[in-house]
Amino acid sequence: MTWSWEYLPNPEHVTAGAPADFLAAVEHRANELARAAAALYLDGTSYQGSGEPMRYLYTDPGKPRIAWNDEQARADLVDALVRDALNLLGRLPERQLDEKAADAVGLLALVAGQDMEITDGSDRRDGRWRTARGTVHDRVVSTVDPEARHTHKNRTRYQDDFRAHGAFEPETGLLTEVELTAGTGAENHEAAVARTLLADGTGDLTVLGDTAYGTGDLRETLETDGRTLIIKPPPPRPAVPGGFTADDFHADTAKGEVTCPAGHTWTLAPAAT
Repeated sequence: MTWSWEYLPNPEHVTAGAPADFLAAVEHRANELARAAAALYLDGTSYQGSGEPMRYLYTDPGKPRIAWNDEQARADLVDALVRDALNLLGRLPERQLDEKAADAVGLLALVAGQDMEITDGSDRRDGRWRTARGTVHDRVVSTVDPEARHTHKNRTRYQDDFRAHGAFEPETGLLTEVELTAGTGAENHEAAVARTLLADGTGDLTVLGDTAYGTGDLRETLETDGRTLIIKPPPPRPAVPGGFTADDFHADTAKGEVTCPAGHTWTLAPAAT
């Protein structure tokens, strides 16, 4: 069984004199509403004795009305939403979906599964779900903008967005190249995108950059292309937590000596010939 709509009492009576583009927009929206209603009330609820009833009232707009400071209430909501989504997805393959509806179904399947796991104590057949401990790679964070990702500028500043890259001429401040990428992924790192931004540069270019552009691969590429690099190197990191770095040692190349943080001095062995 499917749901449809029609003009009452008839199309001629309702649409007489209406512009064609207006009618097309109205009929397109009516088709979407009919599909949404069918998905909710035919596939989403128990219908003619088949299917599992919905656990959440989706006709109530806004944020779910639960005690958000109650951990069990939040867990019950998550479980109900996932079960409803899986119940709906289990019925939709029986329907013919247009491209827009198919994209929405794919997004629902992704969102309902990417952060979920079976609860402790479940026999994996009772279908009890909870939010997974951890974060999946390339996680979708918005159903409105599925391409957005979690990003962080530093350890304390987090946001959901994209990443903008730009190359500019420092004396004039004019942007010479720009690129917009997803907020995560090694291919979208500043140093990786910089190769594209600087690929078309000609002449003896001096490249200025902060530590994000100080990777070995980018340095090698730019030097091979004949660029002059003024890129701040990343701060050295100890090999073990709490250990020393090369900056903690003082090397006197003229004397051939190196002094450790404790003040002990050693003579460097001459280079092998």
